[in-house]
Amino acid sequence: MKKTVLVAFVSAVLQVVALASAQAVEPGFQGTVEQAVGSYAKGTLIHDSTIALQGEGFVKLFVPRSRWYATSDMVGMLTYISSEMTTRFPRHERLQIGDISAQGGGPISGHASHMIGLDADIAYFNVSQREQDPQDVSGFKTSYVLNGKITQDFDMVRNFAAMRVLVGTGRVNRIFVNAVVKKAICDFSKTMAPDPAPVDPKLASIPVTLRRLRPWEGHDDHMHVRLTCPKASPRCLAQEEPPAGDGCQEVVEDMGQDVDWAQRSVIEHHSKE
Repeated sequence: MKKTVLVAFVSAVLQVVALASAQAVEPGFQGTVEQAVGSYAKGTLIHDSTIALQGEGFVKLFVPRSRWYATSDMVGMLTYISSEMTTRFPRHERLQIGDISAQGGGPISGHASHMIGLDADIAYFNVSQREQDPQDVSGFKTSYVLNGKITQDFDMVRNFAAMRVLVGTGRVNRIFVNAVVKKAICDFSKTMAPDPAPVDPKLASIPVTLRRLRPWEGHDDHMHVRLTCPKASPRCLAQEEPPAGDGCQEVVEDMGQDVDWAQRSVIEHHSKE
């Protein structure tokens, strides 16, 4: 009798652990119908999903642009990260979401990608906790890079936490940031204590997160989050993985020279077509 109860108890515990592990690796952002077709810079969006103009912990910016169309994967990701950030940092400004894609996908002004519902711009979190007018279409209002340095209004703790939660889902291919932002995060990460035990299953490790942060021109006022191709979209053209390593030394070298962004964009920002 005791042995039977013990076996049942152990089995139940293992099921709970397995469920928790599955949720940590796959929070449920895989859509069930094909949506993303082609590459990030040459493709279309079918069976569009849409994100609400506001919800728990988020607000959609540039509303008159009507660029709130996305894959269900991206909608799930954005609602997930906004909920996580609200839980971790209550009483702060909401996640401010910029352009995703237009209805049907394809080219949109101001972007070389954002064509298949897997790219989204997110304003950096700021110490001042400001939110901009959602009806304003003139772009993100605050640059956090001045004279080659990060400004004091850049909320390092929350921004890096958001990036670690995003990467921790296992669905992020890249997060494009300004080179100055990448360097500042690299420097900040060196001051952080090791993750406590037990490790937060929703946070990617520091090296894994840094690898996904790709320095790119602009992006001094927002991060550009790119998801991997959904399982249900077989015609989505995957982009290769970022180079191995955290990229911290490479960004220092980039900042000391003139980078040919047009040449680099073929494999980095746009993906091969």
